[in-house]
Amino acid sequence: MAPSLEERVLIVEDEQVQALSLQAALLDSGFYVIGSTDRGDEAVQICADLEPTLVLMDAGLAGKMKGPEAAHQIQRRFKIPVVLLASCHDGACVEAACENWPFGYLNRACKVSEMVSTLRSAVQQGRELRSDMSAPRSAIAINNARYLQVSTQARYQLFSGSLSTRNAQVRLTPKEQKFLDLLGRNQGRVVPFERIFSEVWDNRIDGFQPLRILVHRLRRKLGQGDGIENIFEMGYRLNQLSQSE
Repeated sequence: MAPSLEERVLIVEDEQVQALSLQAALLDSGFYVIGSTDRGDEAVQICADLEPTLVLMDAGLAGKMKGPEAAHQIQRRFKIPVVLLASCHDGACVEAACENWPFGYLNRACKVSEMVSTLRSAVQQGRELRSDMSAPRSAIAINNARYLQVSTQARYQLFSGSLSTRNAQVRLTPKEQKFLDLLGRNQGRVVPFERIFSEVWDNRIDGFQPLRILVHRLRRKLGQGDGIENIFEMGYRLNQLSQSE
């Protein structure tokens, strides 16, 4: 199933294997996974910058900011629905979880179909909530924060899959879009090769050659003065460029 940009999910999970498993299941079910993080404070910042339509949050998140605290901040500040993921079996625990997390609660042992149904319901509830706001943040983001100057000749709107050049709109392939979205939401920071292979190819990649080819073709579309930098033996980084005149 082709991912829908109307269902953009952020995964917050401190177990890498579990995060990859969740990402694969959501992608197969038509969700667009904008990425994952294992830190609550970073999850809050990602929601401020990129506005996912949904957050799947590990309740037992490690670090200074625990899962429930990060979830409360995200729901309160950005009106983004958070579905909590936890290991909870007795009836009283489940009842308390559902009361505190109106957008949904999932047991780790749940079936994929149950997870998908809960997440889609939460997306719809979030959409209805935002439609009641007098000045939706999504409209503001489209006009400023989501645009990136990716070369001296082109700028890119995150999640759009389309480059705006001086002369035309240029479409990206799905993998080019995933790669540019990944670098864009981490602009100025090195994205390790392992994370690129995971999020762009779902770890179904044999060596570095497909990545080199993708970057070469993408640079041709961006034109002169692109901001993509290969950091030796580490990964790629999208450097911040000033707006073109």
